[in-house]
Amino acid sequence: MKKNIGIFLVMCIMLTACKNDKFPYDDELDDSEKNEISTEYNSVIDRKIANTKDEKINIAYDEALSEYEGYLDNVKLFEENYKNQDYDGDGKTDRIFQYFRNDNKKVYTICFGNGDRLELGAFDDTFLGLEVWGADITGDGKNEIVFCGEHTGNTWIQSGSEIAIWRKDGSEYTRMNLPGKQTRMRYSAGYDIYIEKAEQENTILVTCPELGLEEEYVLPENQREEFDSCYKDLKVGERILSSSKAWKIAVDGDDIFLYEAFLDRQTAAVKIKMQWKENKFEVMNTEILEEYL
Repeated sequence: MKKNIGIFLVMCIMLTACKNDKFPYDDELDDSEKNEISTEYNSVIDRKIANTKDEKINIAYDEALSEYEGYLDNVKLFEENYKNQDYDGDGKTDRIFQYFRNDNKKVYTICFGNGDRLELGAFDDTFLGLEVWGADITGDGKNEIVFCGEHTGNTWIQSGSEIAIWRKDGSEYTRMNLPGKQTRMRYSAGYDIYIEKAEQENTILVTCPELGLEEEYVLPENQREEFDSCYKDLKVGERILSSSKAWKIAVDGDDIFLYEAFLDRQTAAVKIKMQWKENKFEVMNTEILEEYL
């Protein structure tokens, strides 16, 4: 069964909680460091869990995302998404604990039933929506942990999401190398995708040198007015960078799909199909969609 990114903590209010300040380890990783994401026990999370009541609570979305500290399955609004989960496939219940550091950055910790822990974050955006699931992507019989965090407070969430995959390596989880710029505190994946206005009316050229993608895209009628508004200054023959980060990820058997929306405020996307081969992700093909997912 195809496991799409279908359940997010969607919010209707348009709130943005991102900051520009930098904290240690925000710099880009080099190739030797990309998978060295620590999952050791953290005294902060130990204290948070010990001092938090493990009980059900009924609170609003904004409070649940931006203030609440505790297990997400205890929040009535989120209970169905997070209760009775087994992400690593060992038959034991896994839970996700949300807390905030002293600098107000949000951290999600997956507390596995076998005692392992995997920290996701820290994130500036306290309104970050979260989905986590397990899937055997590498074919070794063990579940990898797939994470996608959607910036529900941003005015244009399709501009990019927090995306990462971890695999169990001995006693620790290591972050797998996905295509695109990755940082220790920002999880992103994707390719640089460009658009160029063609001479033919309502037509653009979509290109990605890394993928060998060069394809004309004829804007459907329901996208033309918005395109003309967003790109009114774009001249024929002019090429601009339209996307560099995927905003959704999906898994179907051995196939992993990244989706990059390449037009502002539009449903068009490049669908990138990948597979794990010879210890790395290999792009199999690309497809341009009028509507993503």
